[in-house]
Amino acid sequence: MNYKTYLKNNEDVTIKLRIIKHRITDKESIKSISYQYSMHRNSIRNIINLYINEASLELKNMINSNISLSSHNIENLCFFLKPKSRKPLSHSKQANNIEEKQIVDWYEKTKVWAKRLMSNLDRRKELWDLTLAKINWVYKRKWFKIRKVRTCNWETRSLYNYRDIWAFDDWHYDTKELADAKSLPAHIYENLKHNEHLPLIEWNIMFVWCRVRFTAYSRWKSSTFWLQFLVLVLSHLRHNWVTWFIHIHTDWWAEFFSNSNTKKDKWNDVLKELDTDIDCYNPNWDIRKNLIERSHRSDDDEFLIPFGADMKTKEQFMLQAQEYNDYRNNSRVHSWKWMNWKTPKEKLIAMWFHQTDKILNFKVLYLDSHFYELQKHLEYFYFQRDLKCTPLQKLKIDRKTSIDLVTMYPHLKLYAQNVLTYYLFFKIVFY
Repeated sequence: MNYKTYLKNNEDVTIKLRIIKHRITDKESIKSISYQYSMHRNSIRNIINLYINEASLELKNMINSNISLSSHNIENLCFFLKPKSRKPLSHSKQANNIEEKQIVDWYEKTKVWAKRLMSNLDRRKELWDLTLAKINWVYKRKWFKIRKVRTCNWETRSLYNYRDIWAFDDWHYDTKELADAKSLPAHIYENLKHNEHLPLIEWNIMFVWCRVRFTAYSRWKSSTFWLQFLVLVLSHLRHNWVTWFIHIHTDWWAEFFSNSNTKKDKWNDVLKELDTDIDCYNPNWDIRKNLIERSHRSDDDEFLIPFGADMKTKEQFMLQAQEYNDYRNNSRVHSWKWMNWKTPKEKLIAMWFHQTDKILNFKVLYLDSHFYELQKHLEYFYFQRDLKCTPLQKLKIDRKTSIDLVTMYPHLKLYAQNVLTYYLFFKIVFY
């Protein structure tokens, strides 16, 4: 058996002792030892020099006397023959001794995370040449733990007063770009980014109180898509006896309001028909959006990373998306304190909420494929809004106004006769 085989079998001390005995006790030449164990002659010289310089006098006497070594002697006398760590002792970018001592002192005073410590030092103009990597590695080497800051009575503050809200009272509405280079491995990112059959945008509506989430997908972002999907979800809940007023929160991005109060008021006029209003987070201080942003991370960890590389067609993607949505609403437990490690379904059932199965039975949609059906459904509420904004007297007297209103939504002409019967003149207008 050659020298490298001994090393692979973790028998470093054994083979080195044999080489030392061959050379010191048996007086064999370096060339013959090299041939016998298939090793380089310089390796033999290094082992002999290590023995001469570091071996104890007791071990040298035993080797010269050709005395067999017990396992106890090998353990205590031959420790210098054990392989040494190849880990570098230092690095040019790591904190030096002075910086490390200073970081340790700051940690003892503050007991905060490395990023927070760096921010504090930056504000106090004491950062010098420190980087976040230097501070992180000191924390890792020293096994530092962070002290949690608690109030005097150990009370915690929530984003909402959960005792005063009910299921489906407050919603968060947001979008997510599926191909995110910051959170996905390279091969999954490339598959999602360059496969023209897969969607690129995820539309999420999440309910604050019970963590139920409804999802749709599209190839592009569009301000029409967001309202179509929102009205569909609202109609689904109203159909299943969710009758109370609903608040919806979203951000200011282009697919929603584009920072336009005029556009927000316009959409609220439509949503008023469904007893709903929508408002925006303050981008400077409102952290309630963290709830739905945290769910986006779960999408990466539990949906896109395990299955993203295998999805090649739209059908495969939508099948996996439906399974993940059902898993999230029915089987995935949440550690949030008001959920008490329950699934959204269990949370609704525990509060004696009826129609739970029907509400959670929501199909994940590919919005591009259902654009015209969703638009017809949305236009019904446009029609209701415009009809209520038009004075009744004007509709009775001015036939052009009524004709223009019906012409704008031609597919609702017959439907309106049955739905909007509270306008008595409709018999005259439509016949």
